[in-house]
Amino acid sequence: DTIIGIAFLVIGIVLINGLADKIY
Repeated sequence: DTIIGIAFLVIGIVLINGLADKIY
């Protein structure tokens, strides 16, 4: 469903931002 896709996108963005904060 579209909702699941959006949820995965949001979670992915949050995880990427968290990793970026740890790396940089």
